[in-house]
Amino acid sequence: MDTNRIDTELEHYCDERLAMSIRETSRRFYVRVATRFHGAELEKYLQRVKSHAMAYASLSRMLQSPFCHMETPLLLSSLVLCVTGVVMIASGELSMIVAGGIAAGIVGIMDCARKLVVFWYRHGVREAVFRELAESLMEELSHSSPK
Repeated sequence: MDTNRIDTELEHYCDERLAMSIRETSRRFYVRVATRFHGAELEKYLQRVKSHAMAYASLSRMLQSPFCHMETPLLLSSLVLCVTGVVMIASGELSMIVAGGIAAGIVGIMDCARKLVVFWYRHGVREAVFRELAESLMEELSHSSPK
């Protein structure tokens, strides 16, 4: 039960979940796991997968923050470049360098904002999928454990 196998299984589950329903994805997950493990080993493996899924959900939650990505300082520097160009135009400076700076600032702002939105969306979806898997495994483990 190495971490690489669990990571691969989680990535496989995440990709399938984006393409299929939760019922079909869970069924495929359990079939794959049940063919490799049995009894107490299966329960231990599911417990570790649940722990990894919760950890990855927390990581994805943290990565939703725009302060965790390189694009945020680039966005701010593009904003400064654009504002500086506007101030120079307002003070009467009309040159090709100023126009190029404003254009570069606008393009940089749009590109960085687009990338930040994509990161936010992707990590939000991954967090939801991993939390869903962890809850599903928690239910499965609570039903299978003896009382």
